[in-house]
Amino acid sequence: MADEITVIQATIEAAQIQKWGTIWGAVIGGIAIAVGVYFSWRTSLHLQKEARLAETRKNVYLELVENYSKMILGFQLLLSELDKNWELQKNLVHAFSTSLDKAAFICETSTKEQIYKFLDVFIEKFRNLQEKINPLIISNSEIEKLYSRHSRSIKLFNNASEEYERIKLFGEGIERIPLIQKYFDEKLKESEGYLNSMNVLGEKIKIDSREISPLITDLINESNMNANKVVHLLRKELGAKTDIDLDKKLQNLMIIE
Repeated sequence: MADEITVIQATIEAAQIQKWGTIWGAVIGGIAIAVGVYFSWRTSLHLQKEARLAETRKNVYLELVENYSKMILGFQLLLSELDKNWELQKNLVHAFSTSLDKAAFICETSTKEQIYKFLDVFIEKFRNLQEKINPLIISNSEIEKLYSRHSRSIKLFNNASEEYERIKLFGEGIERIPLIQKYFDEKLKESEGYLNSMNVLGEKIKIDSREISPLITDLINESNMNANKVVHLLRKELGAKTDIDLDKKLQNLMIIE
């Protein structure tokens, strides 16, 4: 009887051991599955972040290149109609600067360093250009004011001429003729003064404009050279194949003599 009890106890203990073994096996298996799921989730999340970052970079970099092209074209057309184009050009520079800030925010550190090098040179050359252009804008505005005064003076002269012809035709108000003739002289002298002032300012604008063209050319050439270094790094970040030697050849073709 004692032997039977011993056998039963041993059987029970074996069953309990097997039960706990099964439980711990299930627990360990569950933990392993949970850990696997967790790391799979982390990997998937990381890949999603990388994909979103790559897409964001692509959009920002393409916007940057587009705004840069518009800005450079604006500089090339700047002198064709300075007053109108200068205001437009400042807007183009602002748009490019905003795009550059976006790119610097999300790009790699090495690319950001090259962007800041580009900015240092660009800002200096743009300020030099601005210092030359602003006085021209002011001078041109003065010419427009003088032209307006000259036009008004000529209009008054023409009105007096019509009155003079009417007096000669009808003979009424002959006593006013000396006053009208004096008025003619005053308006002619006044008009001549406006014309002389416009000519002086016009010559000054021509002389000063000759200094602007080389500044624009230098700004464009220097910007293109430094921009190509930035573009090379941006393309590299996006995984695009780059040929440095070919880029240099293309860069030389972009130089304006």
